[in-house]
Amino acid sequence: MPLYAGQFGVGNQVEQFALIERLRDPLFARGDFYVNSATVLGQPRYYYALAMSWIAGATSLATAVHTAAFLSNFLLGVTSFVAARRFFAATATGAAAAAAMAVLNGSFSLGLAGYLSFDSYQPASFAIAVVLSGVTLLLLGRGFAASVCFILGGLAHPTIGVEIALIAFAATGMTDVAKARSFRAVLPLVIPGLLFLSAMVVAWALPNMHANAYRMSAATFFDIIAFRRAPHHYLGLKFPGMAWFHAALFVMGTSAVYGYALRRLGPTRERIALAVMAVLVIALCLASLWLVDVAHNRFWVTAQVFRMLLLVKWVGFLLLGWLIGGWLIRLRPTYLMLAGTLVAVNADAEPRALILVLLAALAIEVFRPVKVLSAGVVLVTLGLSLYFQHKYGIDKQALRLGAACVVIALIYMAPLPARLSLAAAAAFSLAFLAFGYVTRADGFLGKEDLAATYDWQDHRDDAADIARKAAATSPPGSIWLTPPDMESFRLISRRAVLVDFKSIPFEDRAMLEWQRRIETLYGPLTGTGFGGRHQMEDNHRDRPALARARSLGANFAVLDVKTDWHGPVLARNASFKAIRIP
Repeated sequence: MPLYAGQFGVGNQVEQFALIERLRDPLFARGDFYVNSATVLGQPRYYYALAMSWIAGATSLATAVHTAAFLSNFLLGVTSFVAARRFFAATATGAAAAAAMAVLNGSFSLGLAGYLSFDSYQPASFAIAVVLSGVTLLLLGRGFAASVCFILGGLAHPTIGVEIALIAFAATGMTDVAKARSFRAVLPLVIPGLLFLSAMVVAWALPNMHANAYRMSAATFFDIIAFRRAPHHYLGLKFPGMAWFHAALFVMGTSAVYGYALRRLGPTRERIALAVMAVLVIALCLASLWLVDVAHNRFWVTAQVFRMLLLVKWVGFLLLGWLIGGWLIRLRPTYLMLAGTLVAVNADAEPRALILVLLAALAIEVFRPVKVLSAGVVLVTLGLSLYFQHKYGIDKQALRLGAACVVIALIYMAPLPARLSLAAAAAFSLAFLAFGYVTRADGFLGKEDLAATYDWQDHRDDAADIARKAAATSPPGSIWLTPPDMESFRLISRRAVLVDFKSIPFEDRAMLEWQRRIETLYGPLTGTGFGGRHQMEDNHRDRPALARARSLGANFAVLDVKTDWHGPVLARNASFKAIRIP
């Protein structure tokens, strides 16, 4: 199951793969503005790209990505399993359910970034797994081991790694001081904390000291990053109301489970510290509504605190694992169905199902209705949850979670010897892979989203095709104007591009240059975020800025096949054509 997130050359991977290839080959995409600026020591993606370039150099990029995806998801699952067992005394079955949810369930989508795992492997995938391992180790009293994990996470992803580490140190220190009623209680955290901070200063602050000679204004920084490029990640006041509603339901539901757990298990240092971490994240997100949306504070824009909601989800999944484990021990069909619903319903449907399941369990526990009424309550809950899954859930996640439930049941619940249970789980996993292979063309139940991909080959779409043809018809070192959303072009063609919407550098001068090129080549623009990107696509299709591209150094261009062009065409396919700029 962990290998599902090993998709290759998909999503944000494209901008990172280009950096990996440059670090492997200094002549890759020679003259590319983005690659040149983002492969400098101290830039956010540098250490991740450097490590992956070493691994890819010993194997291949595809092998490195698939191996890293498997190991990161496996580590996330193991960490979640251990945390649920140690901090909430969850049963093995419940802890396995918590691990499955952490790896496979996206839960609520507020900010479109606070996920524990991603369908395509990226720096955040490794950072999340290793930094949550650090949280677990810190609460277990292994401060130096935790610091090492935090350092690795901070090197891979400077926002997720650094911020979760600081939140973990702060929450643990506050809990220890409150329990001991003495500030001396934080002394065991001081040296590991200083070790972590020192490493981050060396890795990020020192290499960027020279760059701070020029800093754009906070207003300009906000305009480029938060307002124009990614308002869906930064501007909480503009997030959809339904996204806030789903996040609130999740917090309410897991808070109720937390209160129930404290009543049953009692408060411990670890349980209180985890709650403090979640509260700190929620407080930071609420503060962001003013400091980012209204005050346009550069520090808070950079922090992108809505990403840290992944910590709230993780704590919630640990609690749900404890609850599910307790229900499964009862071996009653009603609780088995409620537990299965909690695990399998996913994405934005999951918070709704959580509230329904908790209300159903409360009604059954308090009123103790006859079996017929209990069955009716469960069936209504299941029916509504399936409706919400259909409307708000993600089919792929449901299929993966359903398969995970079967494997967990075979390993932990089947009345079979351990070896036979493991053999049955392995057989089911192989059968599941075979099932995916059989349905790969039309998908399960005719749904394209449920069509598994079993390929070990490069991309074959029209964008990839025109990139290969561009490589065959242009010399190395040539610079291209491309559609703003054709991020894979530089990776496949190994040619430089002037700019694209996805790949943004983070050094101040380079960021300003990125914005200037976007407006020069794809403007005028009135939309922001995805709307602005669609407007860029329309402008490039209808009025490609060939003369401006020429002035910026481009000598070739990829045009939409419908774009009016009367000159010679170097190559074409059903969607695009490649030309030399006159």
